[in-house]
Amino acid sequence: MDSTVCPGCKLRVEPIRVFECDDRTKKWWRITRCPRERCNYNLDLERCDKPGTGSRAKGEDDGRYFRSDI
Repeated sequence: MDSTVCPGCKLRVEPIRVFECDDRTKKWWRITRCPRERCNYNLDLERCDKPGTGSRAKGEDDGRYFRSDI
């Protein structure tokens, strides 16, 4: 994903995508957020289908995490 300027912290960041399920309506949402812990600004929100089985338990983007088996 391309880097962008976050409106919350005003820094150039490479946003991350997180999948979340609404408990009440059971609909899945893809939320694009600022990766900075203190900012965590929502850059984009869009409805999506249920993430595939290749995603992690919480639905984070697999490309952003270190492998522990190396």
